[in-house]
Amino acid sequence: MLTQEKKEKNRRGRKYATIMLACVSFIVWLVILTIKYFFTESRGISFDFSGLLDGILDNLLGILPPIIIFNFAYEYFTQEYVSEEMSEQITQTLMSDPRAISRFDKEAKKKFVHTTLLSMLKEEQGNMVYEMIKPYIDSEYNIRKYYKYKFTLSEYPQNHKIFSGQKYYRVQEKLAYKKLYIASNKFSSNFKIGFFMEEIELDSALKNQTFLFREDLNIAVSELNQLTQLNDSQKRDFLINDMKLKVYIDNIEAAINFVQIDEKGILLDMLCQQTNTSEIMVEVGFQMPQLKTRGKIFASISEPTFSPNIELTYPDDKMKVIMIPFLNGSTSSQDAMHYEGICEILVQDEWIMPMSGVTFIIEMK
Repeated sequence: MLTQEKKEKNRRGRKYATIMLACVSFIVWLVILTIKYFFTESRGISFDFSGLLDGILDNLLGILPPIIIFNFAYEYFTQEYVSEEMSEQITQTLMSDPRAISRFDKEAKKKFVHTTLLSMLKEEQGNMVYEMIKPYIDSEYNIRKYYKYKFTLSEYPQNHKIFSGQKYYRVQEKLAYKKLYIASNKFSSNFKIGFFMEEIELDSALKNQTFLFREDLNIAVSELNQLTQLNDSQKRDFLINDMKLKVYIDNIEAAINFVQIDEKGILLDMLCQQTNTSEIMVEVGFQMPQLKTRGKIFASISEPTFSPNIELTYPDDKMKVIMIPFLNGSTSSQDAMHYEGICEILVQDEWIMPMSGVTFIIEMK
């Protein structure tokens, strides 16, 4: 976008170029006149200034009408058409070639997007939509692709030493996606995974980039107290053998560095070999107990995600499941597949913005 200083500089440049062309034209005319004068005198003929003047006037009478009619008049009557055609061609170039827009600075590009939205929508709508997309223009969000989240519900073992099958059912989860770090932060080899008792803790963790994965932990306080009383080795054993937690980064398994279990839930500090990369493939798998009296599972989308696939399978003779998707775009609950024993929603070629997701309401039969 041209600033006032650049516009003034351009005007001075055009004025200077016009004066220079006029001077050059006059000098060339004088040179030609001088050559003609000396050429005439060298032949012994007296130079006729009155004849030269008559010739100049005759030439002016011959060339001025065409110049006035076909140059000035034509330009005056067609300048609006030419201006509209140039504007149309410039617009087509900008719309079809990102390289043309890339020559502008970032603020000019943002103003172009804002102005375009205002031209398409009412002022309030245009401003609202622009404020929605502005964080993404400023690259404040990372993105996810190839997103697949699968839940499997089943009965919990009756003879478990802490969690009773009469009180709990089992939730198995597997999440896989590719994450692209576009914001300033990069993936760190030291990351966290959390299972939280309170939703307020889960909400804050969802917005914390140090957490690779966060989940709601629906267990009774009495069972949580038993877990807190385990020693460090037993806590690690519970995560590995009972919850069967596994995390892979680019197909390389991450190691559990430390396990903390307290009144807030379960917090894991983990290490992997990948460091400071801007693109990773993430796979998280585990199983956990969930109270039958708290029949709710939430699959959250906390970052912009392309074409997510979310699926839940369950024993239809033991449970009834209601799926409630709340996703932006054209996808709705009518697009979800819900058969006995399976719920699935697949978003085709659309970006889902945070905070979105799917809630599953579970009732025991």
